[in-house]
Order: sequence, then structure tokens, then C-alpha cells
Amino acid sequence: MSALDGVTPNLSALTGAQILQTLAAATGFEWQNIESIFDKLDEEINEVKEALVHQPRSEAHIAEELGDLLFVTTVLCRKLGLDAETVLRQANVKFTRRFQKMEQLAREENNGFSTLSIELKRELWQRAKKEVYSE
Repeated sequence: MSALDGVTPNLSALTGAQILQTLAAATGFEWQNIESIFDKLDEEINEVKEALVHQPRSEAHIAEELGDLLFVTTVLCRKLGLDAETVLRQANVKFTRRFQKMEQLAREENNGFSTLSIELKRELWQRAKKEVYSE
């Protein structure tokens, strides 16, 4: 019998990760401090970078490393007492507001957003970040 038995695969991936981590932590398999989680995040970011340059390039390997990165990010959320699902939903809402503000700014300047250069889009993003916070 495993401490992880009974976790249904039908949950969202983030919720499932949090439950798996909580169950593992209950057995004593837990990060001791936030700094060690940041160290692990750095390690996982480096592994993603290595997977991207590895030849021959393997999409499966890249996906595996990105999954590890997301899993450890979920560890950080849980350790800070935050629900990763809620945190990501909030980030989605924030991104949507900012992106829509960029589109609005482009329209106000009589520009088609999709035809703008990436440099102009980045400028609009910075403006949108400032303006959305002030709303």
C-alpha cells in the first residue's frame, strides 16, 4: 500500500500535484525550506534549457522537464499556503486583462495589433502593465 493510493487521475494536473505532494509530505518527504525549493526550481530550469539544446531534440524529454518544472512550482505554491490552481487562474485573468489592454491601445492608435512588430507589442505590454494596475 502506498501513501499516494487513491489519488484520482481525473483531477486537474495542478490539484493532483498538490494532493500528491501533501500526501508525500505527510510521510516526512518534504522540503525543509523555501530556499531549497528555489534551488530545485533553478535546477529544473537548467534541465529544460539542456533539453532544448540536446541533439537529437526530443519533444518527450522537453515535456518531461517542463512537467518537473511545473511540479516544483506547485511545491512552492503549496509550501507558501497557496492553491496552485487558484494562483494560475489569477495569472490567466491578469494576462487576459493586460493583453486586451494592449489590443485596445493598438486600436486607439489606429493600428492592427497582429500587424505590429514584436518590439511595438512589447512596448504596448509595458504600457498595459502600468495602466491595468492603475485601474
